[in-house]
Amino acid sequence: QFLNCAAILWALDQDVSSASASRLLIEIARRSHGGRCAATQKALGEACKLSERQTRTLLASLIADGVISRTRQGGTGNCCYQPCHAIY
Repeated sequence: QFLNCAAILWALDQDVSSASASRLLIEIARRSHGGRCAATQKALGEACKLSERQTRTLLASLIADGVISRTRQGGTGNCCYQPCHAIY
């Protein structure tokens, strides 16, 4: 899938504490291109080779730091994760 340099630079420019968090941000940026919703927590974790617990912890930390946002998708119970600021 398409990923431009701005998305990679945005992900790498975030002040995160681990390589796992950086990988997760790159995956969120890749999947949310053009304002689309990024994948579910499970899909993001699988793409980054993280356990469900690691994924949940990293996503919660990134949300608390204001790097990404989470919105619920109507009726599915799944959440959408996106960068808080436009990067494209």
